[in-house]
Amino acid sequence: MKPVIEKVFSQIDFSFSTEYVEVNNFSSKWHYHEKVEIILIIDTSGTGYVGESIVPFSGDTLSLIGSGVPHAWLNDHRYSKKNSSLLAKAIVLKFEDDFLGEKFLALPGMKSIVDLLKIHSKRGMFIEGNDKGEIKNFLINIMETSNDFERVILLVKILRIIAESNSITYLSAKKYEVPSKSSDNERLDKVFHYVVENYRQKIELKTIADLASLSPSGFCKYFKKRTLKTFSRFLNEYRIGHACRMIIDGHHSMSEVCYLTGFNQMSNFYKQFHAVHKISPLKYRERFYESENNPEIQSMQSHSTAS
Repeated sequence: MKPVIEKVFSQIDFSFSTEYVEVNNFSSKWHYHEKVEIILIIDTSGTGYVGESIVPFSGDTLSLIGSGVPHAWLNDHRYSKKNSSLLAKAIVLKFEDDFLGEKFLALPGMKSIVDLLKIHSKRGMFIEGNDKGEIKNFLINIMETSNDFERVILLVKILRIIAESNSITYLSAKKYEVPSKSSDNERLDKVFHYVVENYRQKIELKTIADLASLSPSGFCKYFKKRTLKTFSRFLNEYRIGHACRMIIDGHHSMSEVCYLTGFNQMSNFYKQFHAVHKISPLKYRERFYESENNPEIQSMQSHSTAS
């Protein structure tokens, strides 16, 4: 995975940049930049890569990614099919972690926000629960106003909610090493894209090692050092991410999910799924449909959509 450096410019007359994205599919390179990024995925699904983590995303996913953290959002393959009418939609905010100014950030009441921007955001995070619904309202208000003062106030409110939230899921390890050498970037980029294109097939360690111009043992040590996980774990997590999406979609049997995501044996599929989610694929599906049919959860979702 090659973390391309992305240069982000603020919009003229505004303190930070905003963008409404509506495209056929998210296909960004694995990249990082000097800005903090807030992303609201509105209507799409796929797999997110944040630091060394691989996580599924769907509509109404809200994330905060700190400056310097490599990340990418890739849609499910159905979004890139020829003649597909599906659209990927998102709201994206990008801003400097000191956009409020050093003196303002030095005020006692700003400590939680400073910690969020300077420390916690470096791990990347998903924001869940009622906090997500409130933040979604503020994001929509930011997109609808051209008054920069009001936009700044709304962003500060968003940051305060996130800083004080108890509904945060961290996406990356506490410490993450951004690859700095161009040769490292090229190696990981080749490995990443090979997995994306071939995860349904059997992937030999020697094939991957050859892509990285390393011996199999040398590649294993290299990959673990750069990503903080073994290649086999990385591959299994990527496959399980696609499996989760297929299980939720409900269009395939469990055996079909197993073989369509590159697992050649049901026993291994169940074993690897449990290693990632601590429950079986069947239990995962049961819990999803239980939440879908839970009146309290439906009420929360309806309230969030209505607001």
